[in-house]
Amino acid sequence: MSKKPDPLTVLEAKRRLQLYNEKVDEIRALSFREKVFIENHGITIHFNFETQEPAKFEKRGSTREATLSLVSLLRLFLQPKDKISLWEIADLYERLPVPAEDSTSVRRVVDGVDAYLDEPTSGVALVFNTEKITNRKFLELMMYGDLAHVNPEKRAEYEKFIKPGLPFYETLFEEMVATLLNVIWSFPETNKRAIQALEALPDSQIL
Repeated sequence: MSKKPDPLTVLEAKRRLQLYNEKVDEIRALSFREKVFIENHGITIHFNFETQEPAKFEKRGSTREATLSLVSLLRLFLQPKDKISLWEIADLYERLPVPAEDSTSVRRVVDGVDAYLDEPTSGVALVFNTEKITNRKFLELMMYGDLAHVNPEKRAEYEKFIKPGLPFYETLFEEMVATLLNVIWSFPETNKRAIQALEALPDSQIL
């Protein structure tokens, strides 16, 4: 038997949609956007076989400071804690008095995110200890092995597999985040329409 959803008032639904849009505005204002959404974003790896010097990385993208600021907001859209993760917003739309095309569109987009996260890591074939790494796994290693908070198990994997080639993996992470941000940024106008529809209802009404 499926669990009955928690009671949801019109006021709470509006609060979640408004909070989502406010956090989108905050994330758009961060310097991460101007550093990563550029034509030549990427990395060049220089090898000198004559001198046998270690490889040198020429990275074009975010700084660690900019990425840390971004991650503190990004996790709001990925973790089921503050009721505004992509998946919670998709569930919310199924209870809102909005056109079916809006709720269907939101669910389709979020299902697309799940499919993307379950794909092999974008652009490269990463294999750690014979495990083929998906976008989801890589994102978790970066987020919870270092950037957002440190999970001991994920930190150990991060130290072993990610840290030795960190500039390359940072670039890969930035490209992955850019893909997710394009999805996150696509919802505010739909949210505004939903809020407008909710304004016609009493705040205490249960959805």
